[in-house]
Amino acid sequence: MRKIIFSILFICIHWNTYAHDINYSKIIFRKWHLKNDDNVEGTFSYFKNGRVFIETKDNNLVHYSLNSFCNEDSAFIINKINKINHANQILFQSNHSNNTFKKLSRQFWIIFCILLFLGILIIIVPERRKYISPIFCSGIFLLMYGFSDKSLTNRIYTTTNPNFIDSAFSQFKPKLYTHWDNTYFYVESKGIPDHTMMVGITGWQQQVPIPQCYTEANGNNAWSIPLNPVLAANPVPVNQYHFLRGAVALAVNGTPIFNPYTNTGVDALLDGQLDNWGGHCGRADDYHYHIAPLHLYGQVALTKPIAFGLDGFAVYGTKEPDGSNMTSLDSCHGHFGSNGVYHYHGTATAPYMIGKMVGQVTEDATLQIIPQAAASSVRTSGTPLSGATITGCAANANNNGYNLTYTRNGQTYQVNYSWGDTTRSRSKYNFRFISPTNTADSIYVGFSQSICTVPSSSTSVSTSVKKTMKRIPDTGQYGDYTSTYGEDNDYAMNLPFFINNGNGTITDTITGLMWQKIDGGEMSYENAILYCDTLTLGGYNDWRLPNPHESMTILNLQGNPAIDATYFSSAGTTTADYWWTNTKQADDSLKVWCTNSGGGIGNKPKSETISAGGTFKYHTRAVRDLFSLPYVSAHFNNNGNGTITDSLTNLMWQRIPYTDSLSWENALIYADTLTLGGYIDWRLPNIKELESINEHRLYKPSLDTAFFKIINNKKYWTGTTLKSSTNSKAWYLNSQYGITSYDEKIRRNQVMCVRGSSEVSNCYIFKGNGNWDKTNNWLNYAIPNMTLPLGFSILIDPISSGQCILNVIQTISQGASIKVNSGKIFSIPGNLIQQ
Repeated sequence: MRKIIFSILFICIHWNTYAHDINYSKIIFRKWHLKNDDNVEGTFSYFKNGRVFIETKDNNLVHYSLNSFCNEDSAFIINKINKINHANQILFQSNHSNNTFKKLSRQFWIIFCILLFLGILIIIVPERRKYISPIFCSGIFLLMYGFSDKSLTNRIYTTTNPNFIDSAFSQFKPKLYTHWDNTYFYVESKGIPDHTMMVGITGWQQQVPIPQCYTEANGNNAWSIPLNPVLAANPVPVNQYHFLRGAVALAVNGTPIFNPYTNTGVDALLDGQLDNWGGHCGRADDYHYHIAPLHLYGQVALTKPIAFGLDGFAVYGTKEPDGSNMTSLDSCHGHFGSNGVYHYHGTATAPYMIGKMVGQVTEDATLQIIPQAAASSVRTSGTPLSGATITGCAANANNNGYNLTYTRNGQTYQVNYSWGDTTRSRSKYNFRFISPTNTADSIYVGFSQSICTVPSSSTSVSTSVKKTMKRIPDTGQYGDYTSTYGEDNDYAMNLPFFINNGNGTITDTITGLMWQKIDGGEMSYENAILYCDTLTLGGYNDWRLPNPHESMTILNLQGNPAIDATYFSSAGTTTADYWWTNTKQADDSLKVWCTNSGGGIGNKPKSETISAGGTFKYHTRAVRDLFSLPYVSAHFNNNGNGTITDSLTNLMWQRIPYTDSLSWENALIYADTLTLGGYIDWRLPNIKELESINEHRLYKPSLDTAFFKIINNKKYWTGTTLKSSTNSKAWYLNSQYGITSYDEKIRRNQVMCVRGSSEVSNCYIFKGNGNWDKTNNWLNYAIPNMTLPLGFSILIDPISSGQCILNVIQTISQGASIKVNSGKIFSIPGNLIQQ
């Protein structure tokens, strides 16, 4: 009896040890046929990175590309992948986990009872042991190892590269605008394609195309495509009962695609409601497709998607992404590609594009997928007009409306309509209905077309820009906050040097700007503009508000407040919280860019200042130009080697930021070890340098994406530390609008590196007001007569041995001196007078 109990316990222990590693199907050896006429016999194991893994009869694991198999086996594999992914969804969905466990438990208990019975027979019937033991041992072995299915423990998650999606939409820019975050890929458009619309419709609802505001500026109304799509456990059909309102996909030209069934449950194509391109207008006069826009393959490559479902999966045409012909489709009207990622296909017959939403989506009570962009109507919806056939729809001469023509009962009719602004937030829509017998006019007031603008990522803001500064001053930060090389302190270029002119003005010798020493005090933004326009100071009356870049240059990041009190102060007995600039926020005229006493810059509400009823002190410090600087024909230049040169600052930038996020310390290391464009002297920019490429006329992102391939709403590290009691934070620039702020150094942010053109110069050149600068090929810069201040020294130190030539006429006050480093030659063609 003791032996029986021991045996039962032994079996139970083994069952508990290995019961989690079980399969519920039989092992089937299949003979696989390859296109090269080879054959392999074994069982399907798993599919990964476009490779099919097969476990052969002798327990070896071999793998082949999906395209290597014959058509029959390829179809079998795709079907197998679909089933595995579906099983994975069920297994990992909490609402299915209990049922799955119960099903497996029931099977295991049956197997366990059989093995338990066999084990007892082995003990109590010794004479039968030699017959039963092999069966019992085989059962234990099978239970332990034979049914392992790794596919159930490795759920396939899909993460879409946003650059892949962006490349699909790029053909139709700048009529649409794209950007993304970690969750969604956003598309902004007006929903109007560049082909003729409405022609060919015979089942007309009397709706006409009006551009829509599918933009973020219009209440975050951009189209949203998931970047991390998840396969649905039970795909929802796209039919007469689901998704009857709103879009199910977005074409790559920015036009939404609706269910092939209308909100009345009829097939829009078969009912004659669609034009020659598969689209028509909805009740809000919003143009959209109802079938796959296969005609777009006249503009995009056959291997590119023509649309993306709002579940995040791409839609292709007759070709697979790898260029091969379309293979058989599943009930969702798609399949897994050779890369292991699911995609749909568009066809000329029902369901035309998406049979079921293979990805998880949320359908609200009105039967539409959310989130999604919404159309705005300007008039009540029309009713069907029987017997009408639309023959023409063309934009009018002013490009602010359309002229639509249709025939009915052998006669021609017209609907001519246009729009124009009434106020900033509304537009007037004028409709003229022309029939063979009379003309009728109707006027509607709706959303403003003038503010319904799509940001442009292809029209660069870099052309024909006037230089306002000679160069960017250093931040003034000299503190050493890390042993890792590459922080702000490790690169001292264009060190700040101010001259107090003794007349209430300060000259910045680096930028060539003259500043008001004592600011004008707290005032509203409007009064700040008026104050500068009427200011007379130091004998000058050409004062103005600085732009954001200029305002950043006089900040000193070594202190807090970040202003050099030796040269600058505030009017009155209290200090300023912020200083006005001359630039409003691009998408909000109630906000103005302001520098703050902590060292940053941001878009601040005009109402925050005390004079406008707020609680903060917004001061005004005027600036004027000392030099008439030239226009730059091209602000940014693409060097074609992964780098961008800024002609305003002579800085060279990394065109495509590092694809991963890094802590501040690791960002310093990455920059210091970067080799790009044949250069090795890359570094993290300081906060003034990074802010200099921000374009305040742009937003979301605020960098010129015609040159910089940046990701929207990201923070980019600088090498500048926030001076504080802990020094644990560093400055960054947020590319959504261009705000500069700070983050803990242990946090992970993006990285875009810079290198200075001054690093490649061969001598220091004097620039006129007491400062030497490393600038290439400025060897004969004429310096005007001036007096070098008492106690000031000029250090002549060419980087390489040789002659540093200057053309200078300079008066030096008593006590000033000129030093030339040992071993270096200094020549002055001109007069140097010492008093």
